[in-house]
Amino acid sequence: MRKPGWIDRTVIIGFMMASLGLIFIVFGVVSSFDTISFRNKAQTVEGTVTGIEERQESRGRRLRTVAYASVDFEAGDGERHQIEVEKGWGVPINMVGESVNLLYLEEAPNDARVDSFVGIWEHTLYGVGGGALMIGVSAIPIVPAWRRGRR
Repeated sequence: MRKPGWIDRTVIIGFMMASLGLIFIVFGVVSSFDTISFRNKAQTVEGTVTGIEERQESRGRRLRTVAYASVDFEAGDGERHQIEVEKGWGVPINMVGESVNLLYLEEAPNDARVDSFVGIWEHTLYGVGGGALMIGVSAIPIVPAWRRGRR
């Protein structure tokens, strides 16, 4: 027989998940301010893909192949820089010799980013999206228990 009240172990786990989701959302919002600041200060430059290298990386127990593109560009000060970009679902790089738009800060040209939606907003998307998902899932044990407790 259950004790009276609506708080039990599943509800506590739900609240813990919701709290973690809230932390993720705060991380995403802070990251969005950093991204907006970066976009406002960044210089735009066109780079050229100079090479694509595939590497085996382990993620947990799985081994996966990840493609990295080397992109060469000339910064505003006339100096040439090369960055490495992971090819993925948000990075529009397909072949060597292809042009790609980059964003970089004058004080840190080696930290340039590909000018694409996911390339720029990736951390914000992970933070806010992951947090919202965790809060949504945390409602599964909380809402029914809360309703039982109100009866």
